[in-house]
Parts: sequence; structure tokens; C-alpha cells
Amino acid sequence: MDIWFLVLGLAIAVVAFLGWIAPLVVGIVKLRRRRGGIVLTIIGAVWGLGALGMVGLGAFGYYQVSKSLHIEEFDPAAYHGEMGTIVVSHKGQGSLLLRERKADKQIRVAMDNGVAQAPAGEYEVVTYDAVAKDERGVEWTASCYYSERGPLSVAASSSQQLDAGPPFTAAVAVKERAKGKVSIDLKIAGRGGRQYSIMREDGTAPSFEVLDKSGKVLWQGSFEYG
Repeated sequence: MDIWFLVLGLAIAVVAFLGWIAPLVVGIVKLRRRRGGIVLTIIGAVWGLGALGMVGLGAFGYYQVSKSLHIEEFDPAAYHGEMGTIVVSHKGQGSLLLRERKADKQIRVAMDNGVAQAPAGEYEVVTYDAVAKDERGVEWTASCYYSERGPLSVAASSSQQLDAGPPFTAAVAVKERAKGKVSIDLKIAGRGGRQYSIMREDGTAPSFEVLDKSGKVLWQGSFEYG
């Protein structure tokens, strides 16, 4: 049954976007033979303009979405323009995703010891990632989205301060969903009260255990973001 719905949908799409050709051609032929055809020509022309307009809007929308999703990895060593530095309060490794306001593009800048180089310009901070390793050498990434959209001005040969990263405060929110069932939500806040998600390098979220008063494990699992 699904295949027939697919075929029907494709047929409707073809008729909607190409069906104007037939009345337009027939109308033009009739006009040349002086047998009428004005109505068919107008219908075909209007229909065709509408269909082409929809295609154009779709192509423009696709271009805008592709542009917004594209991220340029900034390489200071290969850049020959003016640059400034962004200094994050957390002196560690990580990266910043910046949206350049003038060019409307996104670039990711790497941080070393809390310092990143970026082309001079006006930006909005999209995300901040702090990277660190635990005692076993496993890499973890703490990520946050910036809700504020104020400009971050990076001037040539100057330094811009950014308050982000740890220390983190973790809290577990427990909610009863149904009789005998609960949900556990991990809340991690960093500087400025921004909320963070934490992931291991293999994409695994932090795990948890639920214990009774005697220390017996009643429930264990991993948090799943989203």
C-alpha cells in the first residue's frame, strides 16, 4: 500500500510542476493557427510561473539551510588577514562555534589553554565545547548553547574575554511519570548558569546508579540527551 501512495505522490508532484507545459503548448499552437487558445496560453503561463517560482523558493531555501549548516574550521596558520584572540575563563582545551554577523557564516575556532585566535570581526557565540580527560585518559566534552545573541567583537591584535566553562554544578531531577515509574534528568550548569551536556569521546553519556539505604544497586543505566 505504501508504494502506491509514493507513486501517487510522485504523479501529483509531476503534474503540479510540469502539467503547465501541455496547456501552454496547445494554447500557443492554437494561437498560431488562429483557432483561439488565449485561455489555455494564459492558464499555462500563470501555472508555469507559479511552478517555477516554487522551484526557485525551494532552491533558495535549500541554499540557506545548507549555508547555515556549513561550518568552516578556522586555521590561523593559513589565514593572512587581521586576527584577534578570544580568552575563555576556563584554561583548558576546547572550541568555540562562532557565527560571523556580516558574512552570515559559521566558523569553529580551536582553543589551547583557554585561548583561541579568530579573524577580526563581529560574531555571535553559538556553542562552546570544553574538552578534558579523566584519570583513565578517556576524553570527555562538555557542550553548551549560548542563548544570548549579543555581538562578540574581535578586534585586530586585541583580546576579548568570554566567561564560559567550569566549575560545573550537577543536580539530578527526579519526576514521577506514572505509578511505579520515574524519570531522572541530569542538569549540569557552568559559568553564567548556562546548561551543559557531557559526552564521552565515543558518544556515551554519563551513567548512573540508584541505591537503596543499604547501598544495594536498584537501578543503573546511562543518561540519554534529547
